[in-house]
Amino acid sequence: MEPAPNPSETRFVIRPNGSLSWHQAMVFMATISTVSLGIGIAFATMGFWVILPFAGLELLALGAGLYVSMRGNDYREVVTVTGERVTVEFGRAGVSERDIKDYARAWARVRLEPAQGRTGRSRLLLGSSGQFVELGRCLTDAERDRLRQRLQDVLAAPAATWRSE
Repeated sequence: MEPAPNPSETRFVIRPNGSLSWHQAMVFMATISTVSLGIGIAFATMGFWVILPFAGLELLALGAGLYVSMRGNDYREVVTVTGERVTVEFGRAGVSERDIKDYARAWARVRLEPAQGRTGRSRLLLGSSGQFVELGRCLTDAERDRLRQRLQDVLAAPAATWRSE
């Protein structure tokens, strides 16, 4: 969550907490591939050739898992609060296709629905007039609660006290 530099608007950028960059994931994949194929080739030279196809399948599964995991790290939700509007953009970083929801700031409401059951998660909703969108699916319950509080504080602040540039 990063506030925007312009004092006439507040912007929250919500994204998953990715542990690896694409470069680090590729280095990891190359290292594991080298070790796995090295061991597979060593066994193949001793006559255990059947190990190589399984090593290849293992690396294919690892690569697919890494790709899916890293692709999820590009997801973004951007909430922009200006003097009169609240805009929510959903999409992937670097991709021009986005889903945009726009609400009048005066009518926008934030609510946090509690988790359903022991293993459920809370839901943070932003919207007005019965049309709400869920925010922060990639956040923990505690982070969703902090975001709810910050959004409520920003929405409650009178727009007239904001300075325009």
